[in-house]
Amino acid sequence: MKTGYSRNYVVTALLAGYFCAIQPAHAQELGQCSQEVLSSPTENSVRVRLTGVNEWPVNPICTWSASGTRADGSGYTWNATLIGDGLVENPTYVNVAVIMRYTEESVVFDHLVLNLFLPYPSDGFSVPVNSDPAFQSPAEGEGGTWYGTTIGRVPVSLSFYGRVSLDNANNLQVDITFTGGALPPDAGELIARVEGSGLSRRQQRPLLATLEAAQASLADGNCETAINLLEAFQHKVLVQLGGTQAELADALVAAAQSIIDSACGD
Repeated sequence: MKTGYSRNYVVTALLAGYFCAIQPAHAQELGQCSQEVLSSPTENSVRVRLTGVNEWPVNPICTWSASGTRADGSGYTWNATLIGDGLVENPTYVNVAVIMRYTEESVVFDHLVLNLFLPYPSDGFSVPVNSDPAFQSPAEGEGGTWYGTTIGRVPVSLSFYGRVSLDNANNLQVDITFTGGALPPDAGELIARVEGSGLSRRQQRPLLATLEAAQASLADGNCETAINLLEAFQHKVLVQLGGTQAELADALVAAAQSIIDSACGD
C-alpha cells in the first residue's frame, strides 16, 4: 500500500501513457490484462473491451491500439487505456484512470478521459462507469473527473461504459468497453445506461433482469429470444416510465430498437 500519495502521481502516469508511443494491438501486463475486439477497427469506428485485474499489490496498466490509413491517405490510430492504481492512502482511495483517444498523423483529434477516485470501504464496491452525457456515472465531482476535447475535421465520437469493482480482499477489477464512431449500442451499454439513469434499484431491477437475459441470448446466438426479450424491455420501460419520465423512456426504447435492428436482422 502506498503512503504520502499525491494525485499528481496518477496525472503524471496518465499523461505519460497518453503521449508515449504505443505499439499496435497489445496489452502491457502490470497485473493481469485482457482484451477483446468487438468490431474491427476502421477509420470511422471501433469497439474494444479491456479488462484489468490486479494481483495485489501489483496494479493493472492495460493498453490497446490499432492503426490504419484513411481514404484520404492520412494515418489514424485508436487507443484505449486503463490505469488502475489500487489502494492509495491519505485518505484511502481506489484510483483508476480510463482513456480513449483518436489520433491522426500524430495529432490527437479527440480524447475522452475519466480520472476516478473512490473512497475505500472495507466490504468493497462495484461502481458502474458510463460516459454517455445523458447517463454519465459517476457524476462529475462524485469521485469522477471527466474531460475530453475534439479538434479539427474528424467527426469521431468516443464513449465507454463498464464497471470498476473492488472485493473485500482488495482485488481490483476494471472492465471497460470502449466505442469510437457511430456504432449502435449493445446490450451491455444499454445495461449501463439503465444503471446510470438515476432510477431506483426497485425500478431498475425488472429492466436489468430482462436486459441481462437478452444479453445472454445474443451471446448464445439465439436472436429470436433476444428480440422477444428486448421488445419486452421496451414494453416494461413504456409502462413504468412513459407517463412520468418520457424523455428517458424514449431514449431507452430507441437504444433497444437499435440493438434489435443491428444485431438481429430486419
